[in-house]
Amino acid sequence: MAGKSRYTFTILTSAKIYKHALVVITAAGKAKPADNETTTTFVGLAEQECDTGDGTVTCTVITDLDVKLPLVTAITVGDTNRTKLYAADDNTGTAEATLGPEIGVMVEFVAANSGWVRLRQQPIVVAS
Repeated sequence: MAGKSRYTFTILTSAKIYKHALVVITAAGKAKPADNETTTTFVGLAEQECDTGDGTVTCTVITDLDVKLPLVTAITVGDTNRTKLYAADDNTGTAEATLGPEIGVMVEFVAANSGWVRLRQQPIVVAS
């Protein structure tokens, strides 16, 4: 696994990102807490809390690391090796591709609703 990588993004106006939350960016390149929107791009885990963006507040995220996450969809033992996972919200993963942006892959099965996930920043495309 590659070492941790850090990136800084300006947060979306009025967004609040909690420490260790999953973070996505919009097509305009603004960071916000992850949710089940498939139109956003996952960028990492928030290093600190970033409160009430006014268009100038930034948030540093880390990626290329393994974290234990709760999962909203049951994962079976046979599906754990490199199963792609997606954001259901800012602290929960899912195996359902239709529920959110891809956040990484499962690296270790813990239980049907929990596992170790290798978070990987996805390619960023910002609208011009």
